[in-house]
Amino acid sequence: LSATELLLSDTQSNLSDTQLALSNTESELLATEISLLTTQQILSSTQLDLASANIEVIELNSDLLQANANISSLGDSLLDTQLNLNDLQIVLSNTQSNLSTSQLALENTEFDLLNTESLLLSTQDSLSSTQIDLSFSNLIIAGLNNDLIIANNNITNLESVLNSTESELISTQIQLSTVESDLLLTETQLLNTQDTLLISQLNLVSSNSIIDELNLEIDTINSNILSLDSVLLITQQDLAETQLNLSDIHEELLITQDSLLSLQLITLSAYNNGYSDGESSVDITSDNQQAFNEGVSSVIPEDGISQDDLDAIQLLLDEALYNLETSSCDPIYIDIVQGWNILGYTLSYAQDVVATFADIVDRIEIVKDNAGQVYWPEFGFNGIGDFIPGQGYQIKSTEEILSYYWPDVDGQRIELIPTIPTWAIEMEVDFHPNDIKALVKVVNLLGQEVNIDEQFTGEVLLYLYNDGTVEKKMVR
Repeated sequence: LSATELLLSDTQSNLSDTQLALSNTESELLATEISLLTTQQILSSTQLDLASANIEVIELNSDLLQANANISSLGDSLLDTQLNLNDLQIVLSNTQSNLSTSQLALENTEFDLLNTESLLLSTQDSLSSTQIDLSFSNLIIAGLNNDLIIANNNITNLESVLNSTESELISTQIQLSTVESDLLLTETQLLNTQDTLLISQLNLVSSNSIIDELNLEIDTINSNILSLDSVLLITQQDLAETQLNLSDIHEELLITQDSLLSLQLITLSAYNNGYSDGESSVDITSDNQQAFNEGVSSVIPEDGISQDDLDAIQLLLDEALYNLETSSCDPIYIDIVQGWNILGYTLSYAQDVVATFADIVDRIEIVKDNAGQVYWPEFGFNGIGDFIPGQGYQIKSTEEILSYYWPDVDGQRIELIPTIPTWAIEMEVDFHPNDIKALVKVVNLLGQEVNIDEQFTGEVLLYLYNDGTVEKKMVR
């Protein structure tokens, strides 16, 4: 409404200026026309004077010639001249005395004639310029008339807009009254909220102490994690040494295999000899099986190693060779409790986090690595990527998982599609009137409330806000 009133006031002011300029132009035009008429009258009078002067000059020249002719024959022509021109006698008698005066007058008349001609030329130029200005003024007047018509139309439109704006203003005032009543109610609620906020602040102090205790526990856990990392590093070093030892064992096992083959040959030879001795020591009619068993049992190798011992050693040898070739070991089982857990990744190769937890993903809430990256199944987000051998991970489970071990997914990878769970979509927006940060007052370092605009440059002020925050600024 203020902008509309300002626009209407500016339009009326421009209209008044336009009308005043139009009046001034009409006055100047009228004065120019009067000056033109006066100039034309002066020009007509000057032309008449010029014609009279020309006539007088012609007459004076004739008189001069006649006087010169009459001087030689003044006596003869005097009677005739007196009879023809009574008035000329006076002129002729005064011609000689007035000839110098007439010549001076003629020179002055010629000079005045030159000035009059110059004035006439200047007047004609002025008249042409005035006519041009008059034409231009007519065009300006026509444009101003069009502007006046447009301005009148705009005034009409602005009046209608003003009427509409006044209606809207009345409606806005009614709404403002309603808002003021709501504001009073809100202020009452704000006082109640401030009381609640005070209680919440007390609870916050208590919560901060609890958070400090939790932070101490987290620091302890972090120190434990660092200890576990150091232990894990030592374990990795031991594993490398173990692999070296396995290589040595592998070489010893090959030597042992050669020894076992020799022992098997010796045992087979002893068995054959024992069988032959048993067969020759019993009667052909006796129990052959019993004799065979007695012959076999009577065979004792030179080193005291039996066949059962050889079979057990062969099983251990095969198992060691298999583990050495596949670089695998027995799975390490662990019980995952409900809530937070810390697990070390025990496999010797990296693999995809999503594929690794595919079988228990419905019970995994979130997984974090040592760098703070997370795997969040509900939101379809994998910020960790792969499990790294020797690294530890924090896992939050929604329920207990017993006897869990790290599975081998054989290089499988699962790509996730970002999603939003239903419970997150249905969450209410946490909003409170105190969340709106507003400036309460500005004070100086003496605690006195001040006006920012009245302070000198360089003064330090404190800005107090309704959310309990304070900002310290310097006046610029």
